[in-house]
Amino acid sequence: MITRLETTGMVKYKCNDSVLFLLPHDTIPFEVLITPKAEGSPGVRRHFQAAINPHFKDDWKELPAGSLPMPLTASQVIALSNYSYFRMLNQAIPDFELEYARGGLCTRNDFLGKTTVLNFWSASCIPCVAEIPALNSLVSAFEDEENVQFLSFFADSIVVNAQDELIYMRPRQFGAANKNRGTMVDFHFTQVKNAANVFKDFDVRGIPVNMVVDKHGIIRCIEKGASVDGNNEMLISELESVIKDLLQVDSNM
Repeated sequence: MITRLETTGMVKYKCNDSVLFLLPHDTIPFEVLITPKAEGSPGVRRHFQAAINPHFKDDWKELPAGSLPMPLTASQVIALSNYSYFRMLNQAIPDFELEYARGGLCTRNDFLGKTTVLNFWSASCIPCVAEIPALNSLVSAFEDEENVQFLSFFADSIVVNAQDELIYMRPRQFGAANKNRGTMVDFHFTQVKNAANVFKDFDVRGIPVNMVVDKHGIIRCIEKGASVDGNNEMLISELESVIKDLLQVDSNM
């Protein structure tokens, strides 16, 4: 069963518990029949070249970025996914240069000296927006703690209107039919705009993601995903616990 065909030519092929990734620039002929969504319309055949490695490589963590061992079992796919999401844990945040929504540069130095909760989101991401009330409650819980700050890396542009309100812009493809692609969101984190290009530097491969960074710029917690029909109590509880632990460590130094 073909489960996905990328425009770049990558084929994800699943058979029982094995998942095989095929790339068009490899060496063995491989033909795919693409069944269109429209019922009754003819399928489209595309030809690929693929080299099949029948053995899972135990050293997959050392593979270059963008490379995958093949084939992968379902459990190995999960392991690879988790490694990709959490490999930045206990690592220093990368160097970057972005701009705050209300002006001024945001760099790695802004994380030093304070515990930072860092959020990654987009206005077109439903779970991202759904978790905002819970994140706002986290800000309120630490409003008297001067050594804790809350920053949000917003994927797209942010416009400040005449009333000094932030308008969060959606990507054009999500609002092409609307003259106004912006939306107002009551989000209490300090906003950093046009951050999508640095998501990959933090190994953020899907949103929302929330991180806790200690005062030395080391990532100590990574939480991915959010509930769209709950109050995200577990997420907030975990973030709050990590923040308190870091503050306790600082107070004992």
